[in-house]
Amino acid sequence: MTAGRVLQHCLEVTERLFRKHEPLIFKFGYTHNPCWRWANDLYGYVKAKEKWSNMIILWISDEPSGPAMLESALIEIFKSI
Repeated sequence: MTAGRVLQHCLEVTERLFRKHEPLIFKFGYTHNPCWRWANDLYGYVKAKEKWSNMIILWISDEPSGPAMLESALIEIFKSI
């Protein structure tokens, strides 16, 4: 996928989630291991005080730069929501 197509896919998925579940609390992030990030005892989302209910993986990549830029772009686009 091209970078533009990845961004478009993530925007479409995110907007669809907003329409279906609004109002909702959300955050964007990236990790090398989604299962660990969700469930670990130290700082996993499943045990966080915010009571997160789901993690949705928008894109998987073999390198860190693309996901970092995607995270930044999504935060910039949705920061006022």
